[in-house]
Amino acid sequence: MRKLFGFAGLLIIFLVLVILGNTFLMTSKQAPAVPAMNIRVDRDRAAQHLSSAVRFQTVSHGDPALDQAGEFSGLHRYLEQTYPAVHRVLTREVVGGSSLLYTWQGRDPALKPILLLAHMDVVPV
Repeated sequence: MRKLFGFAGLLIIFLVLVILGNTFLMTSKQAPAVPAMNIRVDRDRAAQHLSSAVRFQTVSHGDPALDQAGEFSGLHRYLEQTYPAVHRVLTREVVGGSSLLYTWQGRDPALKPILLLAHMDVVPV
C-alpha cells in the first residue's frame, strides 16, 4: 500500500512538473496587435442609436413561425438608415430571412481575413 501511495505521489509531482514546464516554455501564438487609431466617439449619439435599436422586438423562438419577421426587417432598415456610410462600403446579405452578413473587402487579398460576430435577437424567457 505504501508503494502505491509513493507511486501516486511521484506521478502527481511528475504531472505538476510537466504542466509547469509547458506553462513557462510555451510561447504565445497570438498575432501582434496594431495600435488602434484614436477615434472620437459621440457617446450621446451612440447611446441614442443603441436605445433605438433595442426597441425592435427581435425575438427568436424555437418555431420560426412565432418570430415577428417585420421586427427584423424594421431593424434592418433602421441600420441602413442610421449607418449609410457603412452600407455604401460593405456588402450586405440577408441570411435565413433575418440574419445579416456584412462583407468588408480589403485592399490586399493576400492578408488573412478576420471575423467579427454579433447577434441582434433575443430568446424569450
